[in-house]
Amino acid sequence: QGALRSRWSWYKRWRGLPEPIQQAEIARHDLGIRIWRLVKQIRITSDEDEKFRLTEQLSQAVSEKFDAEQAIRECRLAWLEERIKQLQAELKQRKEHREQIIEGEVERYLEGRLRQFQRKRPGAGAAPDRDD
Repeated sequence: QGALRSRWSWYKRWRGLPEPIQQAEIARHDLGIRIWRLVKQIRITSDEDEKFRLTEQLSQAVSEKFDAEQAIRECRLAWLEERIKQLQAELKQRKEHREQIIEGEVERYLEGRLRQFQRKRPGAGAAPDRDD
């Protein structure tokens, strides 16, 4: 279950990425598997020519994995830069509208308290019958 949850979490994140980055994520994953298989083969092979050939393949796979990781990092950086711009604009807007924001918050707090008070009292909100 833990593995499935982990994969589902990864899939949800992956689904929201741009297609080139999705492909880079898949390539990075596949290359990681390929790298470990090559390392295993290199360790168990006694033939030096075969080790050399496998080591060249390993070097190529590591190079491809690096390129995929680099693309992913560049995408993350671009996203973070955009997010920083959004937060800076939001901060500037909040500074410019400070008083209105505070007034709105005060109103929301007061409305929230009024609703809480009305929920506690049976029949709250209806005008009481008075024979004064």
